[in-house]
Amino acid sequence: MQFSESFIYDESSPTCLRWKRDSSWRTKAGDVAGGNGGDGYKMVRMNGRKYPCHRIVWQLFNGPLDDNIKIDHKNGVRTDNRIDNLRLASNSQNGANSRKMKEGTSKYKGVSFHKRIKQWCARITVNRNILNLGYFDSEIEASEVYDYAAIHYFGEFAKTNHEDSRRKYSEHLSSLYG
Repeated sequence: MQFSESFIYDESSPTCLRWKRDSSWRTKAGDVAGGNGGDGYKMVRMNGRKYPCHRIVWQLFNGPLDDNIKIDHKNGVRTDNRIDNLRLASNSQNGANSRKMKEGTSKYKGVSFHKRIKQWCARITVNRNILNLGYFDSEIEASEVYDYAAIHYFGEFAKTNHEDSRRKYSEHLSSLYG
């Protein structure tokens, strides 16, 4: 679909999109296009179909996009559709940049408590494979190991538990390889 015929990019708009021309008796040129989609993403309805605003913004700048290609919000905020906050991502990279699920035994992403052995387990999913990173006496230690693995496997897409993890990981690599 050629979105450039219908939309104008406007960073000051809540969806980053405005209608280019009147699209109905209710929608006039210059009006904000789209609104809340119910799943945290901004959506716009056009020709009887709903489209995520972030996909439209991406296509305005970069051209057509296959439906199976993911677009990641770098800062993890689903409503932030500024073009400099969007990037192409694989399924795995997109998942790596997600925040911790609310349910679970730990307050950290990638960490859970193993009741039988009474230790904290660190795990990470890479290309649909669950990798066990080890068992630890401390929840913090398990979360740091998860962070290092996330940085190793996902680089800039890694959503870490601790703000200083990237610095510590870099220092660790420097001490190993000089």
